[in-house]
Amino acid sequence: MQEEIKKPTGKSFDTFISKNFTLEEGDSIATGTPQGVSPMYGGDTVEVGIEGIGILSNPVVQG
Repeated sequence: MQEEIKKPTGKSFDTFISKNFTLEEGDSIATGTPQGVSPMYGGDTVEVGIEGIGILSNPVVQG
């Protein structure tokens, strides 16, 4: 029987994930879009930064 995985409550999400999955250096955890984020439009720019490494910047192109 498969063990049921429940949503974390009261603990940090990364602690929950690390207890249920093997994480290795360089792994990232994609959690989806948080509530309240507006849609992206052509001409917008998406930037992701890692302290000490740099910023990745990409334009949004309407398809």
